[in-house]
Amino acid sequence: MNLKIKHARFLWIVGVVLALSLAPGCNDNGPSGKVFTPTLTATFASDGALADNGVGLEFDSYSSADNELTLKVVVQNVGSFYGAAVAVEFNPFILEYLHADLPAASFLAEGGATVLFDKNLYGTALVDIVASRQDAALPGVTMVAGQKEVLATITFKVLKATQVQSPIVFAADVAADLLWVRSCASVGACDLVTADITFVGGTVTVVAN
Repeated sequence: MNLKIKHARFLWIVGVVLALSLAPGCNDNGPSGKVFTPTLTATFASDGALADNGVGLEFDSYSSADNELTLKVVVQNVGSFYGAAVAVEFNPFILEYLHADLPAASFLAEGGATVLFDKNLYGTALVDIVASRQDAALPGVTMVAGQKEVLATITFKVLKATQVQSPIVFAADVAADLLWVRSCASVGACDLVTADITFVGGTVTVVAN
């Protein structure tokens, strides 16, 4: 096929595509001119079961009306749990961080303790969360085997469907040494130490309906 024929065929294909795109009901806006926006459905799957002395992510809720996905940051049986600073990484092309919140009745307030809660977004793909008791005379919260508590919730805006599963993980290099326990031999005699903790993240899958 010579160059003239190739060029003519290319122009013809372009012309057909343009004609089809302008035909009523054959463009993205439809015959009414309204933009079609697919409904997105997001699901979350944990990377594994959470064990004692662990911090993990779990599904909380999803609103298809506003495409908002909320996950729970949970801790399980961390002896004399006093607080934590954890960093969570996510894919900013799939998820947009909206906010992180402390539960209305935080288990960290046990015994009348004051609770410190703070969060910071670094760039567009990592959110750092700090939740801790603050009273100098109080020990950490005593937990038993299998006991699981919600440390915080994180809400994301789901931006688009995923081609593959999108991981949400704890940034271990930031978080590994920033979870602490506190035990008191007597009132006011408390030792604050870091704990040996395992972190369990997960993956988000988003489909367009």
